[in-house]
Amino acid sequence: MLITDGSDLEGVTRVQDIKYMRYLRIVLRPIGAWPGHEIGEPIGHWKKYGILMIANTCMLLLGEVLYVKNSFNRLSFADMVNDYITVFMTIICVARSMTIYKKQYSEIFKGFITDVHLFNGRKQSAYAMKTHLSIHKYSHFFTFYMICLLLFGDMFFSIVPIIMNIRAGGFKASPPKNLTYELSVNYALPFDYHHNFNGYIVVSIFNFCETLLAADYFCIIDSYMGLLMFHLWGHLKIIVHDLDYFPRPRNDSVAFCGRYTDEELLQVREKLKSIAQHHNRVLKYIKDVQETFGPAIALSYGFYQVTLCILLFGSSQQGLQGFIRYAPMTVALLSLLIQMSLTFELVGSMRDQLINSVYGMPWECMDVSNRKSVLIILQLVQRPLGLKAVGMVEVGCNTMMTILKTSISYFAMLRTMAVD
Repeated sequence: MLITDGSDLEGVTRVQDIKYMRYLRIVLRPIGAWPGHEIGEPIGHWKKYGILMIANTCMLLLGEVLYVKNSFNRLSFADMVNDYITVFMTIICVARSMTIYKKQYSEIFKGFITDVHLFNGRKQSAYAMKTHLSIHKYSHFFTFYMICLLLFGDMFFSIVPIIMNIRAGGFKASPPKNLTYELSVNYALPFDYHHNFNGYIVVSIFNFCETLLAADYFCIIDSYMGLLMFHLWGHLKIIVHDLDYFPRPRNDSVAFCGRYTDEELLQVREKLKSIAQHHNRVLKYIKDVQETFGPAIALSYGFYQVTLCILLFGSSQQGLQGFIRYAPMTVALLSLLIQMSLTFELVGSMRDQLINSVYGMPWECMDVSNRKSVLIILQLVQRPLGLKAVGMVEVGCNTMMTILKTSISYFAMLRTMAVD
């Protein structure tokens, strides 16, 4: 199920009918992130559902912030690590729900399904088909991996407090009188759910549903952005191949000095035009993705910067209990940070290959007009391909390493302060 040989593409005529795209649609719909009306599917209540999800995340954030405010002078920092983390996670969910509601999000979605997805251009050449099959395998594995991460992440996040409550005797017929029930997320509510079993059950069920939606915002939106990067990477690989195997003059006789004939020059002009248009399409789509997802990605990087050091601190302060509670969340968030940075790095890393491929073209065999076209393409491929969140933060491995180093430094500082 995680690995495919491409046989699942037999009989498929539309992008949205590919297996991993069908599963992506299933997990994107609960948070209103599948605007199917853009590709001819019934519109349903997509817009209303989008507003409902924004309102839902904002109400959750309000309840969590009020709980932190009420407990600030009553509990220590170590005791409130989980509450701080859930507040930051909900802020990310609010930002992503607003991103999904943007018109630009729907336009990017439509462009991905109808143009960018390599399934649409698989018949253009043998290499295009080969690249499509290769990216299909990556995309299939990546989508199922992210869905598994969603399910396991939500399970660990929800089940750890339940195990702790069972060990403390919270599910006995006569629980200890001084017992305080632990929950995955705490809110400021008008009834007591920390010492009342019925209230605890109600909030636990509510938390399970909400944390599943939160995991959807984190894992599946990242999965969707990863798929965009995989297919853009595939387009760039096709452009590099077209440049590397640019047709040379057929007539290599001394009389022609290895130059193109007049008929070949017309074909060269069309080939150069096609490559330039293909590259411009990729650049435009990257720019659209940057403008739409840039603020949410920048906020996510800030989130990872803050939460990773807090999670490391929480894991080290509460012994085995803290390690069991926070280690799985730390690993999950760390894997999300790494995969997001690596997938965006794939696109940015293609710039040097494009430049080298243009330099290697047989421009010396062309006339002046086509040489000018080669020069224009050379100027095009020197533009940065990497994304910059809000025009400042580079999305890639360098930023990821900076976040990891800074998080470890802040963790050491917090631990030293706690010891002192």
